[in-house]
Amino acid sequence: MCLLLQEAKDTKLIEAKIFTSLNGTGVAVLTSTYRIFLVNSVKEPKVRRLADVPSKFFPSVRML
Repeated sequence: MCLLLQEAKDTKLIEAKIFTSLNGTGVAVLTSTYRIFLVNSVKEPKVRRLADVPSKFFPSVRML
């Protein structure tokens, strides 16, 4: 969880989505550096950083 918290502190969050799955409730976060972090279950938080998204896919981004 420290990786996600440090990234959130260092950059701005563009978007966050809460979702449900077989593992429970999770959250996905997109940062202003176009990094995606995923936590599959908030009960057992294990942060996974997904591949970086090139900024060309987000031409006009609204910061949260």
